[in-house]
Amino acid sequence: LFHSGKSVLVVHDLAIYIHPEWFPEKQWFSTKVLVPRSLKKATKIVAISQNTKKDLIEKFKVEEEKINVIYPGVVTKDTYMSEEIGKVRRKYDINGDYLFFVGTIEPRKNILNLIKAFSNYLFENEESDLTLVLAGIKGWKFKPFFKELTDINKRLVGPKIKYIGKISNRERNILLKDAQAFMFPSHYEGFGFPIIEAMSLGTPVLTGNNSSLREISENCACLVDTNDVNDIRRGIKKIVTDKLYRQKNIYCGKEKAKQYTWQKTVERFKIILKR
Repeated sequence: LFHSGKSVLVVHDLAIYIHPEWFPEKQWFSTKVLVPRSLKKATKIVAISQNTKKDLIEKFKVEEEKINVIYPGVVTKDTYMSEEIGKVRRKYDINGDYLFFVGTIEPRKNILNLIKAFSNYLFENEESDLTLVLAGIKGWKFKPFFKELTDINKRLVGPKIKYIGKISNRERNILLKDAQAFMFPSHYEGFGFPIIEAMSLGTPVLTGNNSSLREISENCACLVDTNDVNDIRRGIKKIVTDKLYRQKNIYCGKEKAKQYTWQKTVERFKIILKR
């Protein structure tokens, strides 16, 4: 707020302005003062997706020529020994095929609809031995999620939905790579790092047909209406059972992930800083 020289401001997302109910209260200083004044004072603004740029223009009337879209890079190790994979599976008691989610347990991630859709899929396909594995720290407003998870597991044959809590980056990559598919039906994201990480590891992705998720995944993921439990269920069935569709998404996703490198990010930043 007190810097008087030139500045480049990076904006990741404006979710708190679009859906304030997803966030903790008492953030008025950031939302009413810090962000608006910073946007006004910045010499240049970097948005990490076209969607964030669109939100900046719509919510704050920022001049389009002031905004530069620069995608972040993604780096993941994609080679792991079978012993490493087995060790992580044993640690979290994961057996057989599974779908995987990783992210903060909070309303925006739409985990309630995900577990409802998955349970509906299992009720419809009783022969399936799939498990849904959920990883991530507890954020806010997470209690309804755990209540629903407990209730659903009681109705299923065995605990088919498993919450494993916080995991390391290495464990995340191993579980991403070994999963049948990555589930990320978030309502809104500024970029959506996990879906590009999953794609780079050769894992098919189901994600929301909204915000930057649609933008960065294009035709390389199964896009669903995040408010429609039945649409998420249909997406799960398609990505699990349609072999040709899976292979298309795996190949397309790997190629798509190659576009997001930190070298490209650095080169774009250099151009802005030299102006």
